[in-house]
Amino acid sequence: MYLTRREQSVTWYLLEGLTNKELANKLRLSEHTVKDHLKRLMKKARVTTRTAVVSRLLSDHRLLAQLANATVPSADQDIHDLAV
Repeated sequence: MYLTRREQSVTWYLLEGLTNKELANKLRLSEHTVKDHLKRLMKKARVTTRTAVVSRLLSDHRLLAQLANATVPSADQDIHDLAV
């Protein structure tokens, strides 16, 4: 499973146990947008709950390697990337 940079950011905070509202605040997104990202993550992971997404993410060694090589998400960096 491959994750986009934004999905990686959402995943970092999801693994920390943040709520959708907290996630939205951290990434400076609307809750609706966070829910859309979570839906895509669920579809990619072929699961239907946030808990199952976390479980699937933690059991996917390639994904863990991808996340380990990624930088810790920064809302400012994500905004800059979108503007460029």
